[in-house]
Amino acid sequence: MRNFLLVLLIPLIAACASKPDNSYTITGNINKNLSLDGCYVYITPSAVDLKETVIDSCLVKDGAFSLNGKALKNSELVLLVITDSIRKIDRNTIGTIFAFESGNIFFNVIDSLNIDVTGSTSNDMIQNCRVALVEYDSVCASLVNSNLPAAESYTKMKQAAKKRNEVVKKNILINPNSVVASFIFTEQHFMFNVDELTEFINILVSEDETVVKTRMQLESSRKVAEGQKINNSKLVNENRDTSFLYDYLPGHEYLLLDFWASWCGPCIRKTLELKEIYEDYPREKFDIIGISLDTDEEKWVNAIDKIDLSWPNFSSLKGWECPLLKEFAVNYIPITLLVDSNGVVVCRNPTIDELKIYFNK
Repeated sequence: MRNFLLVLLIPLIAACASKPDNSYTITGNINKNLSLDGCYVYITPSAVDLKETVIDSCLVKDGAFSLNGKALKNSELVLLVITDSIRKIDRNTIGTIFAFESGNIFFNVIDSLNIDVTGSTSNDMIQNCRVALVEYDSVCASLVNSNLPAAESYTKMKQAAKKRNEVVKKNILINPNSVVASFIFTEQHFMFNVDELTEFINILVSEDETVVKTRMQLESSRKVAEGQKINNSKLVNENRDTSFLYDYLPGHEYLLLDFWASWCGPCIRKTLELKEIYEDYPREKFDIIGISLDTDEEKWVNAIDKIDLSWPNFSSLKGWECPLLKEFAVNYIPITLLVDSNGVVVCRNPTIDELKIYFNK
């Protein structure tokens, strides 16, 4: 399952509908194989400073935890984190974003990347969309391991993608101008085509700050949605030599743009996965270019050497101020963009299994 702990998105906290009775009860079961008894459970709007921002807390006992109290009159998107350190995030911390609101909310902690949250309208919206995404990924994995002709696998993948999108769209339309819908957009906007993005933009009429930001994000996403042609962007490599994106299109059926950074653990893991598939296909089939959000040139170059990246890498060394981020609607990393030899977007943020289906087509 894709990692949904997008800590940088927590400033999106804002109001959405809640029940008149604002009491909450939160219960959770934890896979005992995780051995988290005695660890701390925190509800917090930010994982940056647990010393000042904790809303509620408890200890894990016998593979379970329970919290109750009064929620705010309005729901908010917050983090539930489980850590073995007192009010401190460390490498062993696991967690997920959820809608903190009145009612009964249930957590099922399966592993560090799979945490189900159900029990309220808002959390059910989020969970339904995540399940749809997991089921789609499962279909792609089964297609890669099947003996179906490549063309048939591609068709079935597209059918599964359509089904996934319908589920996500249905849940968003429950309350499209809510913060929860904005959060779902932020997680999953990459899967929609131009027409779908346009439809969503037209129904986002609220002037709430979060909704306005979401509308702007979807406008940016529309420029790099499936079927759109990317710009011939300026690139600067580790030797500070300049080139342009279109220079890397000829000679390959596909080109994958990989947005990453040396300080981003999930990015490194994704890059290692890309290395494996990179070695499995000839360059005539596809190539990769890396676009880093690093600001420290030495750390960036050292990471390239340590991971032994053989594909071209570029960085403005401006971090989140990199001009390419707005151009390619990148608001978190890792994220990738697959284009064809003409620079036309084929898929945004494809999984490894999706890439294999495209390359085998």
